[in-house]
Amino acid sequence: MKIHVLFVIYFFSGFLFSSAQDNDSGRVYVLFPQEAVPYSFSGSIGATTTFVPRPIAEEEIRQIPILDANFRYNLPVNFALTGRLGSNYITNLASIGAMWSISYRRFSLSFGDYSTLWYGFATMENSFDVSAIGWLNTPHVSFGIAFDEVLISVRGELLYITSRSTRVGDIEIASEKNVVAGGSFGIYTEQPFFRNTHLLLGLKINNLSNAYQSWLAFSTFNDRLTYPEFMIGILL
Repeated sequence: MKIHVLFVIYFFSGFLFSSAQDNDSGRVYVLFPQEAVPYSFSGSIGATTTFVPRPIAEEEIRQIPILDANFRYNLPVNFALTGRLGSNYITNLASIGAMWSISYRRFSLSFGDYSTLWYGFATMENSFDVSAIGWLNTPHVSFGIAFDEVLISVRGELLYITSRSTRVGDIEIASEKNVVAGGSFGIYTEQPFFRNTHLLLGLKINNLSNAYQSWLAFSTFNDRLTYPEFMIGILL
């Protein structure tokens, strides 16, 4: 609990002690919805931790972080390609998508969508192999405000499960297709940290019926539950 409180205090400190600035020079961002110079690249490396609810997963697999990297390649006419790679060995994912942005002074708005392929595998104590694979689609809309060098973004997402399959050996024990799993709301800051280093912090509240992070729990609990997800990264 103390870690959660410290994270939230630091997360909002950049917002509380920042002021508006019209000059965009020197800003570094990957999630902020403002358009950027065409053919430029930005990214981040860090980790994301999802606190899966106890009705779904046991304590030992509730909070396993995923090391991840986010990418953004800016295109003409306010478009950008986006991507993410993540892994904690047990669960692995790759995402690719696109977004379109529009800005007015220090306010920005974007619309986008990304698709995710995830794959998980493990060998249990009794030597049988388990695996799972899924396709996800996530349309989203973001709104951002630029405060001084601190950039604040809020994002709403809808999660659509295109397909998902879980296997024990060669036997499929669970599957689903074309399911709306729910949605999420996130708030993110991108801000200077130390010397020329910039920090990405994020807090996302999920309301979902199915979390790919908990596939190893073999849960049959399909009610939508609310749970947090924390992100931290260094901007490239």
